[in-house]
Amino acid sequence: MLVVRLAIDYGTSNTVAVLRWPDGRTQQLLFDASPLLPSAVQLGPGGQLLTGQDAVRGARSGPDRYEPTPKRRVGEAELLLGGVGVPVGDAIAATLRRVAEEAARAAGQRVTSVVLTHPAGWGPTRRRVLVEAAVHAGLPAPTLVPEPVAAAAYFTTLLGHQVPPGSQVVVYDLGAGTLDVSVVARGADGFEVRGIGGQDDFGGIDLDALLVERVAAVIERHDPAARRRLESPASPEERRAFRTLWDDARAAKEILSRQTSATLYAPFVDQEVLVGREEFERLAQPRLLATAQLTVDVMRTAGVAPAQLAGLFLVGGASRVPLVATTLHRVGGIAPVVLEQPEIVVAHGALVAPTGPSTMDDPAEPTAPPEPASPPPPGGPPSSPGSPSPGSPPVKRPASPRAALADSFTGTGDRGGAGRTPPAVRWVTVAAAALAMLVGFFGLPWIRTYTGQGHVDVGYLEVAAHAGTGLPSEPLDLWRYLYAHWLGLLLAAAAMAIAVVTIAAAGNGPGRPPRWTLLSSVVLVALAFLAFMAMPSPPAIGSAPGLGSLVSAGGYLLLALASPARSAKQDARAPRA
Repeated sequence: MLVVRLAIDYGTSNTVAVLRWPDGRTQQLLFDASPLLPSAVQLGPGGQLLTGQDAVRGARSGPDRYEPTPKRRVGEAELLLGGVGVPVGDAIAATLRRVAEEAARAAGQRVTSVVLTHPAGWGPTRRRVLVEAAVHAGLPAPTLVPEPVAAAAYFTTLLGHQVPPGSQVVVYDLGAGTLDVSVVARGADGFEVRGIGGQDDFGGIDLDALLVERVAAVIERHDPAARRRLESPASPEERRAFRTLWDDARAAKEILSRQTSATLYAPFVDQEVLVGREEFERLAQPRLLATAQLTVDVMRTAGVAPAQLAGLFLVGGASRVPLVATTLHRVGGIAPVVLEQPEIVVAHGALVAPTGPSTMDDPAEPTAPPEPASPPPPGGPPSSPGSPSPGSPPVKRPASPRAALADSFTGTGDRGGAGRTPPAVRWVTVAAAALAMLVGFFGLPWIRTYTGQGHVDVGYLEVAAHAGTGLPSEPLDLWRYLYAHWLGLLLAAAAMAIAVVTIAAAGNGPGRPPRWTLLSSVVLVALAFLAFMAMPSPPAIGSAPGLGSLVSAGGYLLLALASPARSAKQDARAPRA
């Protein structure tokens, strides 16, 4: 029996597999005449798990029994499909079994060696789920290779890019539903991941959503009720229109990668919508700028300057959008390497990537930089049964708020690393906020007694309001007020600083909140300071530290829960019909 090796890139939306014979020949496996096998599963009427396009088609009649992205659910016990609990490992095994069957048919025998790729940030628990699913699917125990390592091996070994030992490359992997950015260093024995980052709520489907929203706006101008029908399809006709629009949006995005304009059809109002590449790029630019900045952050965290890189490699289907490479070049200062078929890079690279002796070794955790939170794509319609593309768009599943809050304190999670705010800093900032609140509220009698100026009960705004009215000693009262309550002012300033630092340090994982959240926190704390200055002295000393500390603590809790809240909102925008 020949030693035939099978490499599988089990992706969030699509799975890619390739065979390699002992003489070095390779064969791309095809599923329904496509190299992309949707990773989706659906529980069929007879209780069997449908995979690939069968699952996508079956979702039209049974959307409650459909899961488009089982990979996102790794770490959970089971999927709930039509009220039936299905272990996550079984769902993954169903897709891998489909791959194993096609590989055996193409090779004329069972494969004898398997290599399976995984995200660089996955820990041993998630990797074990992948290994057990492969064995359950009837495959030999697989060797695991991190996805960015496989990509780097493809570019260097198969494409011949020069990356000498000691050099580093960046792998920018923009798939249908997620973005992963990694810094990979080449050593004497192969590649090693030195830094990771990513956005779990951004991918090619979000670029499709920009075009869908463009068409939805045209529909709304002609018939607002028609847009509601599109966003919440109830009849088979409406679901077909919903699915067709998303298919057209994906196709238009690909056309705009080659041509200067594309036309989409607006259902229900019988209109054609012309979208130019310039307009599409204007809509997509803010999202892609955030990914480019994330890439720079990953490099900075790993201690790599753009001039020190041996290459910036683009993989993942959505990376073929021209604006992706243009934005990365402009922001990062290095020209990316772009391929015609970036979807197949990881699977092919896994065949030539150096592998260790064990599939379950627990390598050192790479560092992860701050991940900028990106807003959901505007106007994406709410969830509806089905899937708009062969890969099935990702559906975000929110983690429990308790788990999110615990994760933000302990610093644990998939990505981990130096990019997260250290747990000690979080505990110290929260404790300091609590202390300021206690002192502000309960230290008032001592402060007033200590200063001996408790009788001064006029605020600064009162002084300003009475300026020029002939009331005596306004400036004197103001300065006496400031002097008498210097400790209260100090506490107020400390509260403001604590609020800003706490909110800036908080968040579920990335350690950097959305801009609007930080801005709103500053505004709220400024209002707290105004309350300190405007109110009479008895409540004033406690008001600013108290309000400032409450704002900081509330902001921390809000941000700790913000990540699953954003995921739930994104869930409502992911097309499923």
